[in-house]
Amino acid sequence: MYLTELKSDIIKPMQAKQQIISRTENNERILEFIKQRNENFKNSPTKMIDSCLERNRKAIVLDRIMIHTDIPNQHLELVPDEIKKQTASHFQTIAGSTNRDVSSYNSPNLNPNWNNWERHYDPIETIDNDCYSGIMDIPTYDDWLLTLKHLPDHKAPGPSKITNEMLKKLGPKMNRFLYTIICACFISSFTPTQ
Repeated sequence: MYLTELKSDIIKPMQAKQQIISRTENNERILEFIKQRNENFKNSPTKMIDSCLERNRKAIVLDRIMIHTDIPNQHLELVPDEIKKQTASHFQTIAGSTNRDVSSYNSPNLNPNWNNWERHYDPIETIDNDCYSGIMDIPTYDDWLLTLKHLPDHKAPGPSKITNEMLKKLGPKMNRFLYTIICACFISSFTPTQ
């Protein structure tokens, strides 16, 4: 019995100390993750959103490509700028279409069907020229909230991965903040890439 009490007197304080150490380590880790998320919020919003949504980004690294212009000149490209150029060229021409001026009568690419379509690209005389004059006016805050309210659900998000449902659930402070950003975009005629 004395031995059991002795073990209990030794083990209980050690277990209590272990629990305190464990809680302290957990709290420190939590604080580190909070600091990281705050840092990402300031400097890398995409990382912050990915972290909140527990989403992993998958990326393909192109550090070399095989150039098949013709068989004798086939080679492995390793220069980063040339890799970007060749990759862009590949995706611009893979579907077999290229941007050509098909409407100019001086262009060798003039499409014979252009005459049938040309009139459809002429300005419509019955439309008042002033009907679009207010299109770039800053919306009111109520208009902004109404626009958010009527966004359709279950739509695929754009490159930002922000869904309409997420925008609809913003709180009043974040709604006001986002509205301020929207107004700044209208005033500056510039939309940030992020």
